[in-house]
Amino acid sequence: MSSKKPGRKGIPYSMDADMVRTHIREKIEILGVSMREYADMCGYDHTHLSRVLNGHKEPGSKILAAEGMHAVVYYEYKEEE
Repeated sequence: MSSKKPGRKGIPYSMDADMVRTHIREKIEILGVSMREYADMCGYDHTHLSRVLNGHKEPGSKILAAEGMHAVVYYEYKEEE
């Protein structure tokens, strides 16, 4: 896991959902624990974490909070073609 915080679309310290999933997978690997053990350590349901990591659900507030993150919604103009 990199010590630098990634950025997306020029926004410092931002991640999209796939980057959050990768971050969590890397953290699980570094800790040397199973996904179930990691979910237990963080205090959330392992089946929910599995759905998030498999892309079936977006990371919610509880998972983001356990990772020291929060969701921010923003809107931008469409790029002109």
